[in-house]
Amino acid sequence: MVTTILMNIIFGIIIDTFAELRERKEHTESLISGKCFICGIDRFIFDQASAGGNGFENHVSQDHNMWRYLFFHVYLMERDFDDYSGGESYVSEKTLQLVKDADTHETVMDIDTGRELKISKQQQDLLWFPQRDAMCLAGQGSSEDQALAEQLEGLERNSAVAVVQLTAKMDSILAARGQTPT
Repeated sequence: MVTTILMNIIFGIIIDTFAELRERKEHTESLISGKCFICGIDRFIFDQASAGGNGFENHVSQDHNMWRYLFFHVYLMERDFDDYSGGESYVSEKTLQLVKDADTHETVMDIDTGRELKISKQQQDLLWFPQRDAMCLAGQGSSEDQALAEQLEGLERNSAVAVVQLTAKMDSILAARGQTPT
């Protein structure tokens, strides 16, 4: 009887563990298939903005292909630092560091190729990634977004007018008291 109870407890733990693993896997798969890995925008937004309904697949395969970003990173590691263009230098500065000799502090060179060795930084600055931005969505803001932007512009105008009016009123009060306005 005791062994049956212990076996049922062990089986319950095993079943719960597998259920938890399945939930994690499903969550990971939903993130992979439901969001762009590069920009993080939801699949629904791309599919809604496209004419054929396959905007997410086109975006992931053409605009933000993660393998192209990986290739670019490897390309920067293999390319000579002196041959970088402006954009390549910027990304390299954010993501890579040259390997320095601990004693001489000189750049370590690869024996086979004669190029300087580079490694990925432990804390990479990924601000060069297009976060929450996609060129295929440019100019396609929803009418709700446009309405909010117009409201914000109206509030900015109204606040600027209020500041001018309050400054004029404060100056008139100060002048009535005999103090010099600011």
